[in-house]
Amino acid sequence: MDPQKNNPVTEDIKTNAEKVKEHLKHVETQEKQYMPTQADIEAEKKAEEAEKSSN
Repeated sequence: MDPQKNNPVTEDIKTNAEKVKEHLKHVETQEKQYMPTQADIEAEKKAEEAEKSSN
């Protein structure tokens, strides 16, 4: 038998976690600092090269 299955503390934590998840569903995350991906970096390099070659 798993001792945590019938543990009242475990059940209480699970219940509280479900409540928190429900309350957080409407919250939107906001990025503080944008970190470019490798694709972004490559696209920026290509744009710079295209700009240089057109001049």
